[in-house]
Amino acid sequence: SSQWTVEYDVDLNTYRLLAINSNQPGCGTGAFLSDGMFWLTGGEDPISSLRYYDGTNWHEGVGHLTSTRWYGTAVTLPAGNILMMAGQQGPNYHRYDLNPTYEFFPNPLNQKFYTPLLDQTDKCEWCLTTYPFVFVLPDGYVLLVVNAQVTVFDPVSNAVVKSLPSAPAIHQPDPLTAGYIVLPLQASNDYWPEIFACGGGSYDPT
Repeated sequence: SSQWTVEYDVDLNTYRLLAINSNQPGCGTGAFLSDGMFWLTGGEDPISSLRYYDGTNWHEGVGHLTSTRWYGTAVTLPAGNILMMAGQQGPNYHRYDLNPTYEFFPNPLNQKFYTPLLDQTDKCEWCLTTYPFVFVLPDGYVLLVVNAQVTVFDPVSNAVVKSLPSAPAIHQPDPLTAGYIVLPLQASNDYWPEIFACGGGSYDPT
C-alpha cells in the first residue's frame, strides 16, 4: 500500500496519512455524495475504479464507472448525486482518445450520455476536454467551460440551456490550464454566483 492521501485537521493543525492499496489516485477526480461520503474515481490504474472515504479510512474495490475517465471532472449536484464528465479513455494524453460522455453516480442503470460539448477534436490540436470546468448553478444547471466554449448545460436532459460568449483563448482547461474560482456570494445579487478566471495557455485555432 501507499499513503497517497492526507487527512488534515484544521483546528488542531495535525494530519494523518491514509493508505490507498489499489494504485495511486493521481489523474482521478472526486466529489461528495449528500451522505458526506467522498467518492474518488480513476487514477492511473484502474482508470474506471471507484473508492470512497468515510471520514476514517478508504474503502476500495467497491465498483466501477461505465467507462474509463482519466483526467475527468466530478461535482456534487443539488439532488445529492455526483456528475462525472469527460476525461480520456486511457492515460496516453492523446486528443483522439477522449471520452465525450458524462454519467451520474450512483448509476443503477449503468448509463452514460454523449454530448458534442465534450467532443472537440476537430477544433484544434490541443482542444482536449480533460478536466473541464463545471460549476453548479442555483437553478440546478451547470456552467460548463470546455476550451473556449462556455455554456449553461442541463445534464438531466442533456441539453444546452444557453450558449454564452466564448472565453478568451487564454482561458483553457487542461493541459493549458487557467484558474477558475467562485467569488464570495453576495446578498446584493441574491447570492447568484460570479466566477472569476485568469491565466492559462493559448492555442492557434488555425
